[in-house]
Amino acid sequence: MTAKIDGTSGLLQQYDYQVLTTAFSYTFAAGTTVLVINPAGTLATGTITMPAAPADGMTISFSSTQSITALTVAGNTGQSIVGAPSTLYAGGAATFVYRLANTSWYAQLNTTAVGGTPTMTVYTSPATYTKPSTVKSVKVTLLSGGGSGSIYRGPAASGNGAGGGGGAGGFGGIAAPSITSPVAVTVGAGGAAAGPGGSNAYTQGNTGGSSSFGAFLSCTGGAGGSNNSGGASGSFTPSPTAIGFSGTVGTPSSVPGPVSGGGGNSFQAWGLGAVPAPLGPGPAPNPGTTGTGFGAGGSGAQNVNSPGLGTSGPGTAGYVIVEEFY
Repeated sequence: MTAKIDGTSGLLQQYDYQVLTTAFSYTFAAGTTVLVINPAGTLATGTITMPAAPADGMTISFSSTQSITALTVAGNTGQSIVGAPSTLYAGGAATFVYRLANTSWYAQLNTTAVGGTPTMTVYTSPATYTKPSTVKSVKVTLLSGGGSGSIYRGPAASGNGAGGGGGAGGFGGIAAPSITSPVAVTVGAGGAAAGPGGSNAYTQGNTGGSSSFGAFLSCTGGAGGSNNSGGASGSFTPSPTAIGFSGTVGTPSSVPGPVSGGGGNSFQAWGLGAVPAPLGPGPAPNPGTTGTGFGAGGSGAQNVNSPGLGTSGPGTAGYVIVEEFY
């Protein structure tokens, strides 16, 4: 084993401090072994090139206070790089040692390869997910849309609609090698309000939309309220690496009576079902109400002396969350 205290040409090595901008190109000068990058914000691209005439056993280190999304680490003329990072996260660092015999730089520390802060994307509308080349795994959390309430025809003077079911949801981990192509992200919409209904006409509530992450994870939306029965919750499709649960069913109406059915809660109460429509002061129907949050069921319409009329409460939409781990 040979110990060396010379760097380049026997000089004491120095560091360099740079406030770089995106698309930068930096080459280590002779006598410099440490680069500190302190940009104003995230850099989309950049290239770091090793020094031209390094000594055997020389080490080069660099770090950045901000993320560099697409980083290229290049050897100088005739040099090779082994273990180069392609992304550098805020606070990330890398160190390389040079072996003169085969003119190659070898990574000794690469925080981007073993850690880094997970990134999170929340989808509230359909999209396509493309896996970054450096990601190791992703965690997906998804929730379907809630169903809308119904409008009850009613054989008596009063007839109130039932609430829609809450959306189902779940989460699971996916290893990056399993994601071989862009993934379709589907976000379930809330069931649209039913109605306006006609006199003595029953109107079924609408089912909330399904949410899915390609073929990896999926869950169905909450069902719309029926004649006077609350809509069922959506369902989640489990797997060995994913788990999920249904929400709650919508509440039946009080028939005959003054209260409509309330909406069901979504999985883990990420959305709270709509409260029953309030009792109206007269014969005119009161529209159903909307739940709060995501994947909540809507309430049924409330009717007094006007069975079958009115508009039910809509369900609320779900979402898909993708967390990337590097």
